[in-house]
This record gives sequence, structure tokens and C-alpha cells, in this order.
Amino acid sequence: MATTVNQRITRSGPTTDQGRLLLAADTKLPGGTMAFLADGYGTNVTNDGANKFAGVTTQEADNTGGSPGAVSVDVYRGGRIKLPFDAIEQADEGENVYASDNFNCTLTESENSFVGVLAEFVSATSGFVDIVVGRRGPQGPAGE
Repeated sequence: MATTVNQRITRSGPTTDQGRLLLAADTKLPGGTMAFLADGYGTNVTNDGANKFAGVTTQEADNTGGSPGAVSVDVYRGGRIKLPFDAIEQADEGENVYASDNFNCTLTESENSFVGVLAEFVSATSGFVDIVVGRRGPQGPAGE
């Protein structure tokens, strides 16, 4: 289930890329959660996988009542970040990871947004993901 509260971010190794994301109108993004792109602006909605993954927020950002782009947030756009899963096992390392909402990952592609690759199994409900932004799926180049 999507979260509306800030979450702790755990990284493994260097987080290679950070950037700034302009928020969509009437959007609030909790810190430490996944953000997605809708019409070029950050949102916390996957839209059944139609919205591309934009990164993991470094802090909370609130554009409630604001116009598109009035507020921005810093996001991690690369590196290895620990994320929660519905269910995984050790044998799943190397599998593609998809977001089912702003704070839950799954290995199921259907109607979910591509996030990256499971790099390290931690437990049945968490693992480190090598995140990849701007892709609808694992095969195409960024922007496809």
C-alpha cells in the first residue's frame, strides 16, 4: 500500500546520480519514497505502469495547492537503494524490479513501473535495488 509518511533511506555504496524534480500540482511526496513522471512533473502515482520512475526522494516535498513546478524535490536517480517488496527470495537477485506504488516493489511487470534490478536480497520483504530512472521497462533506452 502506498505510504503518506516519510521513510528512512538506506543506500549501499555510492549513489551515483542525484537530481531535482519539479512536482505536479496538488502533489505531496514523502521523503524516502519513489517518485514518478506524469506530463514531465513528479507524482507519487504509478498510473498502472504508464508513469516512468523518476527516482527516490531525499526529503518530503509538498505542492498541495500549488501550480505545476512551483515546488521541487531532490531525488536519487542512480545507485543502490534498499526498498520494500511484497515478497522476494535469494534466487530473485538479478530480476527486474517494478513499483506497484510509491513504497512497494514487486517482480511483476504487469501494470507496474520499472524501477531497476534486484542487486542484493536482504529479507523476504526487502532488498537493495540498482535503480534506473526514465524507462517504462528494462529493455528500451531511456525515454522509451
